[in-house]
Amino acid sequence: MSYKRVEIFLLLTTLLTTVATATTSLIPAQGRGTLLQVQVIARHGARTALTKTATSLLEGGAALTPIGEKQLYDLGVWLRERYKHPLHLDLYESGKIHLQSSDFDRTVVSASSMALGLFPKLSRSHANTTVLLPPDITPANVPVHTKDRLNDVDIRGYTLCPLIKTRLDALYDDATFLNIESANEPLLMFLGKHKAFEYYTKDGKVELKELWNVYDSINVAKTECDCLHCNTAPTCLALPDSSIKDYLTDTQWQHTIQTAHAVEHLKFGKETTESLIGANILKTVLTRMGNTPNQPDDERRRLAHSTDPGTTTTVNPKTLEHFIYFSSHYPTILGVFSTLNLIELNPNTPVSDGGIPDYASALLFELWRSSNDEYEVVAVFKDGDTLTSLVLPCQTVNNEPCTLVQFAASIAAITSKDSVNSDSQWCTKCQNNVSDICMKETLIKYQINGGWSNFSIVVAAFVSMVLSIGGTVCCCLLFQKHNKATNASNPRVEMSMGTRHGSKRADIGMERLKEEEEDEVFDDRI
Repeated sequence: MSYKRVEIFLLLTTLLTTVATATTSLIPAQGRGTLLQVQVIARHGARTALTKTATSLLEGGAALTPIGEKQLYDLGVWLRERYKHPLHLDLYESGKIHLQSSDFDRTVVSASSMALGLFPKLSRSHANTTVLLPPDITPANVPVHTKDRLNDVDIRGYTLCPLIKTRLDALYDDATFLNIESANEPLLMFLGKHKAFEYYTKDGKVELKELWNVYDSINVAKTECDCLHCNTAPTCLALPDSSIKDYLTDTQWQHTIQTAHAVEHLKFGKETTESLIGANILKTVLTRMGNTPNQPDDERRRLAHSTDPGTTTTVNPKTLEHFIYFSSHYPTILGVFSTLNLIELNPNTPVSDGGIPDYASALLFELWRSSNDEYEVVAVFKDGDTLTSLVLPCQTVNNEPCTLVQFAASIAAITSKDSVNSDSQWCTKCQNNVSDICMKETLIKYQINGGWSNFSIVVAAFVSMVLSIGGTVCCCLLFQKHNKATNASNPRVEMSMGTRHGSKRADIGMERLKEEEEDEVFDDRI
């Protein structure tokens, strides 16, 4: 590695952590006793190219590719092999399984693909169940639950937190960030010469804040076209320009990966986001470990937060869900890593080494009951073929798992420090006043403080709902009018890409990125 690259690497590494932390000597805990539950936070599989705006975090459309489907199917097979017997997953039982996904094609299909591996046809055929489908058909009886995008504060909270967007604006103008851009100028200039990346280019070079879009385009081309017979596959042929996979030398490509991933760590890491991304989904994970079944996630959290965290972790194994799956995105996983300080505590993971969670990577939380009837939590991270047992922040003794009470207390301590220990605090700090849970918290807080009557709250909620729906309709009408002739090229709208696994339309959004970035009609809602 040259002196220049070492200098760049050190500069990026310095930004990734505010204070250098000593490598922990703790040994990751192993599960012991009886496994009761596993919760999985996984990234979707390989997909078509995805255009993103740097600050608003709005996205274009993307569809899972056959490679992505196979990645998630393989993850499901691996999960079945690991948990089939201890969690009694031989047969699918709806009351014991919960699959949740963000409301995007790539994550919903990822969850369904995983379910095909976890629950093959034989595991879905109960002895006393009537099956009217043809014998060669796998029953589609594993539901995938989603929330409206404006309400998905667990999986997609980073897109519903205006404070994060404000901090991203500040990050891109920070002298240190600009110094990184300057240090990488030769690479950014070289990338700026290619016509495919001209819409991410300013003054002859790709802007560092836009490097993700360039990296992703090349990575998709390499993923879909750089394997045996892939270059003739429909997904590869549908790319706008598959030749970009060969534009960089191996050294340049590794440099691009390192730099792009480091920027994503800066965007979604501890220094920028604190616990804003991980707090909500971790509270959901925690409450799903307790005895609050068949409740909406926000109600579960409200019950769990109503008393001291250490007293709300009672578990009823008879009603406990055995397998819970969140089909998510790499910022979700990075946010959980940041919230729990997993990067500092586990320097041996690919994420701790500066990478972002790969396609189909999975963060697993296992709930165990020990021989002395104590409930314990251990965590594992799967990234490709790498499986790493993790040290959790509540772990204080070598190879001793955190108790469920300790796990709850550690989350409460971290999120309290960042003032996001409740839904109300998260909504206030994030400046979110449009998600249902935030509107509800605002109304409840006002009533507690001597505000409106119950009737007034109902009326206000109804009026707010009408205004929200009306505003959304107006925004959509304005947007459609503004883009009547070019709706298919809008990089912000998750849409069908023409063919099942993508088409040339998937990347046309590049041509509209800068123009659309100036139109914040949708951003005003969050």
